[in-house]
Amino acid sequence: MFDQRLGLMESVFHNIDMAVILYDMFGRLIYINEIMINLIKKTKYQPYEMTAIELCLALTNESLEKIKRLFREIIFFHKTFSLSIKINDNNQSYILKIKPLIPDENKQIFEEANPFKIYGFLFEIIEITDMEKVNHFKLDFFKHIHFNISRHLQNIHIGLSMLMEKKATKVQKQISYTLIKKCTIDMFKLISEAPNLLNMNYSQSYYDNFPFIPSKILENSSKLLSELAQKKNVTFDTDIPEMANIVCTRPGLLEDIINIIIKALIEDAREGTKIKISLVETEDDAIINIQNNGFGMPNEDFYEYLFGKKEIKSRIYRELRKIIKEAT
Repeated sequence: MFDQRLGLMESVFHNIDMAVILYDMFGRLIYINEIMINLIKKTKYQPYEMTAIELCLALTNESLEKIKRLFREIIFFHKTFSLSIKINDNNQSYILKIKPLIPDENKQIFEEANPFKIYGFLFEIIEITDMEKVNHFKLDFFKHIHFNISRHLQNIHIGLSMLMEKKATKVQKQISYTLIKKCTIDMFKLISEAPNLLNMNYSQSYYDNFPFIPSKILENSSKLLSELAQKKNVTFDTDIPEMANIVCTRPGLLEDIINIIIKALIEDAREGTKIKISLVETEDDAIINIQNNGFGMPNEDFYEYLFGKKEIKSRIYRELRKIIKEAT
């Protein structure tokens, strides 16, 4: 009977599309599913040799006192907790969710044997990368709205002041009126579009057009690749507006393209030089310029590297060619 229940439990957890570990009440590992095994392989930890508290400490970097307090609250009050964790998985973000396994209240025998009314603990590791991107976008978006509305209100104030100026000419008053009208229209357009922009599904952003602020991608790429640049004794010279406009494109794909381009330019750059990264905005477009002071190659060869069929030895240029084909 026990073997049947154990087999049923393994079957259930094996088919859960989430990384899970099951512990008994004393923190001893009972079961770990394949998704969790593959995820933990990216760390240096051995879950089979660790208790629940030990693995929790290793993944979260929280203090022992805090972890013990959380487990006491799980045992006595059946609370559920979520903690941020770091796994060596590129830029992916995860949380560790710890919940109690509570038995059926009708089983009085179990209650007499175990006054805490708990079977054990369930660890779930959940990827929240998309959720974090949504939160970052919303924060950036509200900053963008605040910045632009403040700018429009300042221009409207200037326009009104000019209209009230007794010595203002007819031409000056017409310019003021045009300024006020344009700022008012732009401000209401920004406010009316906000709900639609905030309600879009970011989980599809790699494949679908999505509103985002391009300056953030450039800032993130510069930080991400700064260590690689330092090894080559190359620095970044950035000219990025503090508050750039929002554009619609495929941000996940664009971020990959920018990262690969910067890597290629770092590889090609001469030591002690700079890679210039700038963002220029026009009425309808945002133009990203990235250039290095490298060894260079003829334009025809560079075009062949990016769009041709000729075999390439450089791994970075192979990746760049592949992702450009995906984008087009």
